[in-house]
Amino acid sequence: MPDSSNTSSHHHHHPHPHPQDELRDIHALITDQHQPSSLKSELLSSLMNREHMRSSMNDDGAGDDQLQQEEEEQEVNPLAIVVNQEHNNNTSDHQEAVSLYRVRQEEVETKIVAWQTEEVSKINNRFKRQSAIISSWENAQVDMATNNFKKVERKLEERRARAMEKMQNEVVEAKRKAEEKRASAEGKRGEKVAGVLELAKLMRAVGRAPSRRSFF
Repeated sequence: MPDSSNTSSHHHHHPHPHPQDELRDIHALITDQHQPSSLKSELLSSLMNREHMRSSMNDDGAGDDQLQQEEEEQEVNPLAIVVNQEHNNNTSDHQEAVSLYRVRQEEVETKIVAWQTEEVSKINNRFKRQSAIISSWENAQVDMATNNFKKVERKLEERRARAMEKMQNEVVEAKRKAEEKRASAEGKRGEKVAGVLELAKLMRAVGRAPSRRSFF
């Protein structure tokens, strides 16, 4: 059977700390006011479990190697717990920083939305005022053009009325002159007819026929 001492010498174990030294280290961590209460509770629970295991196996001397091996396998390093707790604290700080960043981003977004709404409202109001000014100018131009057209239309109507009156006067004057000319022509015709009748009467009285040459 191989010697157990030789067999154990083949395994490279780290020097196991003395229980009193380890107890002092853990006690220092537990009494540190800066350590979180959750870490203190975890350290105290680990220490109590290990002390209970050591006391229960202390009656059997052959169990010292087993106890040492289990302690080496299951040993909880207080400093590792502190590092783990610091890691948890760092994670918590990171989450808090992320939450704070999100809150700030939401505040920034809220301010951006408010600014955007205000600026768009200003632009829209300015456009409404400009649109009202343009509409007023347009109405003034339309009214002016309409009035100018009406003036021209009235002038045309007046010219048309004067032209109509002139035409009517000319028609009346033409008719009057035409009647005078007809009356003059009729008078001349009557005189000539009367002369022919008188000459015919004279020729009958003397019994002389008229010559071919006309008297007129």
